[in-house]
Amino acid sequence: MLKKIMMLTLLIVAIAVSGFAAGSYNNPAELVAAITNRSVDSVVQERQDGKPFCVIANEAGKLDEYKSGILEMRKEQLAQRVADGYMTQERADRIIARMEDNLANCDGTGYNCGNGYHCGGGWGDGHGHGHGWRNGGNGCRW
Repeated sequence: MLKKIMMLTLLIVAIAVSGFAAGSYNNPAELVAAITNRSVDSVVQERQDGKPFCVIANEAGKLDEYKSGILEMRKEQLAQRVADGYMTQERADRIIARMEDNLANCDGTGYNCGNGYHCGGGWGDGHGHGHGWRNGGNGCRW
């Protein structure tokens, strides 16, 4: 009986930690590395070799975790942009709705992820403030 209680307690803690951790990633590479139990460097290398992050997650059987994690990460980033005055809440809501549609169509192959942004990882609309992936940010290619 004690063993069952311990296992249940550990399961509850694991779920709570994973829910908290979903919002603690700075970029998709960190997210994919965490959900696939790999190093960020190995995930980044695979991405540089041409494999989208959604494919890496799908091959590890973690596509659903990737899709929910990327959406939460982007929502947090958009909320910060709204708070900083870089965009309106209405625009952020449109981007989130578009990302949700893209993620619904994402099958983990890298092709059916909507707008070529690899599982809804892009900001959409082609607008931004110079915070793209080339400048160390989290633009549409990641």
